[in-house]
Amino acid sequence: MIRNLFAVLLLSLSTLAMAEAKIAILDQNMALFGSEAAKSETEKLKSEYGSDEQRIKKLEAEVNELKTKLETDAVILEAAEQDKIKQTIQERLAERSSLIDKLKQIQNQRQNQFIREYQPVMAKAVKAIVEQQSIDVVVEASSVIYVNEALNITQQVQDEFNKLVKEGK
Repeated sequence: MIRNLFAVLLLSLSTLAMAEAKIAILDQNMALFGSEAAKSETEKLKSEYGSDEQRIKKLEAEVNELKTKLETDAVILEAAEQDKIKQTIQERLAERSSLIDKLKQIQNQRQNQFIREYQPVMAKAVKAIVEQQSIDVVVEASSVIYVNEALNITQQVQDEFNKLVKEGK
């Protein structure tokens, strides 16, 4: 009985403490990857590896064309010719897969590098907004089921982040 009373008292005190705390929600990934710096890095990546993306599209078109030829001309093609087309399809698919893997690996490396480089700036941006608005608790948006949008500081943090990056901090 005393244990239950203590639990109720503890729960009541923690509820009172939370009622006085100013809480905000932040989607840190959205703030970071929606920033001007992230957009700039994405454009750099596209300019550096755009030819690979074009090659992937070209390979996909070739594969589709070869598959269509195989289906429509199956009756008139000799077995050797069909085998040659199938082999070409497999080669194109293998090259496509290799290029996709390469681009994913490069994208992951760049994303990790971006996070390492800009995480300290993001921390400064969060701290600035927390201090400006006298926020006591910041909760990651992905761990919240429902939130009043008035509590969401993601855009404010992103704006502050963009400002700090522009200033070179």
